[in-house]
Amino acid sequence: MGQDLWSGWLYGARHSVTIALLAAIGATVLGTLIGAGAGYLKGRWDFVAMRVVDFFLTLPTLPLVLVVAFYSGANLPLLIAVLIFSSWARCARELHPQAAALRDADFIVAERAMGATELGILVRHIIPVLSPMILAQFARLAHQAVLMESSLSFLGSAIHNG
Repeated sequence: MGQDLWSGWLYGARHSVTIALLAAIGATVLGTLIGAGAGYLKGRWDFVAMRVVDFFLTLPTLPLVLVVAFYSGANLPLLIAVLIFSSWARCARELHPQAAALRDADFIVAERAMGATELGILVRHIIPVLSPMILAQFARLAHQAVLMESSLSFLGSAIHNG
């Protein structure tokens, strides 16, 4: 029929891709800060942060997003915030042990002996070493956000048309 299917697909996917990228960026940043920070700093911060992560891992994601979407309507910033809120914990849980293992690495101990601050070590050394895992978490979170947004779109259209 002479229709350009690729441009039609891109035009239709722009909404889902925008939501997925924003939600994945937010959840990745939040999960990285909490997971790597708790793993590297240890102590009381580690204990409290991991209990918060445990709590968020027990929340059912789809029902939570459905309830918020039902009561808020078509509010895009709130949808992105709920997707971030409901998906950062797994990222934090998976980055935590890696950051904890790096805490006692020789190059980190040498940095600490040379007078580097804990925040400086975390930003300049720990996060760059964890970057392959962080990118993998970002891809997983983007995938999860696309599935969640498409589920909401399908259920919303089924509710309004049914």
